[in-house]
Amino acid sequence: MQPAGVARRLLRHAAQPLAAQLPKLLSAGGALAVQRPAAGEGHPVSDEELVRGGTASAPAVEFLEHPDLAEIVGDLSRPQKRLPTRLLYDERGSHLFERICETRDYYVTRAELEILSRDLDDIAGFAGAGAGVIEPGAGCGCKTRELLSALEDPRWYAPLDIDPSVLWRCREAIRQALPHLPLVPVCADFTQPWCHAGLPVAERRLLFFPGSTVGNFEPVQAQRLLGRFRDAAGPGGRLILGVDLRKNAATLRRAYDDGEGITASFNLNLLARLNREHGADFDTAAFEHLAVYDKALHRIEMHLRSRRDQWVRIGGCRFHFAAGETIHTESSHKYLPGGMVALAAAAGWQAQKLWMDPQRRFALMGFEAAPRKQPNTEVKEDNMAATKKSSGGRRYGKGAARTVASAMRRRKRGTLKSGPGGKGGTVRSRKQAIAIGLSEARRKGAKVPPKKAGGGSK
Repeated sequence: MQPAGVARRLLRHAAQPLAAQLPKLLSAGGALAVQRPAAGEGHPVSDEELVRGGTASAPAVEFLEHPDLAEIVGDLSRPQKRLPTRLLYDERGSHLFERICETRDYYVTRAELEILSRDLDDIAGFAGAGAGVIEPGAGCGCKTRELLSALEDPRWYAPLDIDPSVLWRCREAIRQALPHLPLVPVCADFTQPWCHAGLPVAERRLLFFPGSTVGNFEPVQAQRLLGRFRDAAGPGGRLILGVDLRKNAATLRRAYDDGEGITASFNLNLLARLNREHGADFDTAAFEHLAVYDKALHRIEMHLRSRRDQWVRIGGCRFHFAAGETIHTESSHKYLPGGMVALAAAAGWQAQKLWMDPQRRFALMGFEAAPRKQPNTEVKEDNMAATKKSSGGRRYGKGAARTVASAMRRRKRGTLKSGPGGKGGTVRSRKQAIAIGLSEARRKGAKVPPKKAGGGSK
């Protein structure tokens, strides 16, 4: 990389809303999303906020910035050059992706719709009556309409997206299909912590995350994401998760490099977008689309490969590309059902249901929020010590056990004092801490074993 002048920052035109597919695929290396609020600042959005800066037919948000050039320059400066996957989805990219979904080789959309059509009643039964539905990265909400129509007495629907214009379109589509269902659009980046405490009351919360988006995250990042979903779901919450299953490499390569060349145009359009929006000088004819299956990582990768030795200028810097060198633009991890069960379990979910298409290419998986584990191991250890049998063979009562456990914790913190009124020295001995706890319990009238003939308690 070489510096080549001052980097510029460009602004998106207010009349061009971001693509509806934007939140569905994330960075090949970092799973980041554009225009995110600060962590935890997601909030329900009013009708006025959704349409501010636009018209009733084409709402928009004024002066939304493009992704920072610093991120693009940083990604191109890595030993393995990469670009954020979200940049694939400008207006032309979204249109090309819709065409990809219609190709014979791209099985994901057809397989998922087949599952929803065949197993919709069972899926709705798993969700249960009176659910409040949250959909992270809602997009157009087309799959969600089918689910919401099948649910018994859904209380509300909360589409969650970082782009207000996407929320507006999703809200309008759901409102037309289900005019009596309360809608609570939430403007937030679902890849970051967001505030879900303000959502309305429901019998339970259902997180609906269809598609293969979870595969665009590295496994560690996917686990972190599912952990945030567990926090949002709360006790008794449910999750319906789309998972693209492992299959032979030839099928995956065809899905990500179709014979009509639509996926290639989709990938190369990213460079055209950088030229148009960031003043880059990529020669798109000097790059070619490449789909690579990494057998060890069980993921399909999309790259753009340089056809020749060349230099490219962007963001005030020049980047050298050797012939054959690639830019990594997307990853999509494929899972076995058991692998996703284990990953979700580490994030606080218990697997309950599995729905697959007949060819076992794709799955929808149903999870229930697992009970929270007791995080305070110190309390557990001290309570165990406090409830051991005394020398007389009788256990402490609950009140005495709590008092002794409290004394043990104070000993560990260095705040337990000996002597009348706690005016003596700091207690270090475990035995002395138990004796002080028992003495305090006796003064409170708790059930305590009698003192041994030497005055002390064991």
